Amino acid sequence: MTGLIDLFKTVFASWRRHPMRSVLTTLGIVIAVMTVVTILSLVGGLDNFVREQIGSLGANSFIISRTGIIQSEEEWLEASKRPLITLDEYKSLVRKLKGRYLYASPRVRGWLNIEAGGNELRFIRTHGVGADMYNINERPLTEGRYFTEAELNRRRPVAVLGYEVADELFGDTDPIGREIRIGGRRFTVVGVYTEQGRLMGQSTDDFVDIPYTAFRKHFGYRHPVNIYLRAHSQEELAGLMYEAEQAFRAVRHLKPGEPNDFGVVSEKLLVSVFEQMTGVIFAVMIVVGGISLIVGGIGIMNVMLVAVSDRTREIGIRKAVGAKRSDILRQFLTEALLVTTVGGLIGVGLGALLGHLIGGAVELPVEVSAGSVVLALVFCGVVGVSFGIFPALKAARLDPIVALQKT
Repeated sequence: MTGLIDLFKTVFASWRRHPMRSVLTTLGIVIAVMTVVTILSLVGGLDNFVREQIGSLGANSFIISRTGIIQSEEEWLEASKRPLITLDEYKSLVRKLKGRYLYASPRVRGWLNIEAGGNELRFIRTHGVGADMYNINERPLTEGRYFTEAELNRRRPVAVLGYEVADELFGDTDPIGREIRIGGRRFTVVGVYTEQGRLMGQSTDDFVDIPYTAFRKHFGYRHPVNIYLRAHSQEELAGLMYEAEQAFRAVRHLKPGEPNDFGVVSEKLLVSVFEQMTGVIFAVMIVVGGISLIVGGIGIMNVMLVAVSDRTREIGIRKAVGAKRSDILRQFLTEALLVTTVGGLIGVGLGALLGHLIGGAVELPVEVSAGSVVLALVFCGVVGVSFGIFPALKAARLDPIVALQKT
């Protein structure tokens, strides 16, 4: 233990003699680790946020939509030619699947102006949905209630507001029971959703839910419709998705062999697509971070080769008084390892700080995981040993007589 402490003292004494060289040596490592940790913290925060949003669909739920998941321009061009899903098709589908699903609801979407108490919000997402949507999306309410099946059947003008809409229209005033105008039509607020937050500057709380029957009555038929279905259990989900796909093909009179003119999207599929996206980002980050670390490692090797040249006489004296090759090797390897470790720790701190600054600026959640910190420091250790071994071997192999002749 005493020998290790003495070794550290020797290394730190060398750093004090050449402070600028020590700073420049660690700079490459600091920048590399800072880059890796910043990207990992942003990707990790985004990953958790998106999973949370995807999870709000419900673990046993899926969506039938016009487009499904679009991953290329060609897919978008093909999907844009498909016919819109209609409310009548939704009703035909649920009749065919009666008894097989737990909950079902359409979602008609429009962008409408909303007014209340002299305040006006323009182009707010307005969803016409069924009473079962509350059980499908699993998004809790902070005030009031959801509308009932009776209100749906009677086309009652009632509304459940997203948190931001309620806050901007009513502020600290209780919105429950108050009247608002959606697209110029009167509606009564019966509930408010719990706040979910913002992502990259975009609110997830700026929407309104109303009964789809009231939506159809007041705003017509020419709006895109998605169909939401929830299975009784996770085990029945795949079977229900297949049955729903076949039933909807029958509703649309598609012949055997004809491709679907609609998409079926589940939480598992959404997560899979998102993991592919973040996997690419992660791979690019590893390459960029790896290159940065290699550049930093080359800088360390160059500076340490200079250090060996500068300290040749010191090495000769140490060998003359009994130091072994292994002692010299250990000293220089420890110095390289300490340089990368200190640089790594500074980079972790700066990366976490930069990640939170960027996340705050674009309203993106940030998460600095222990795994990313450990990964960064392990890379630093590998770089320190890999690029420190050659200068350390050169120092260890110096002939003490030749070294002592160095002036």
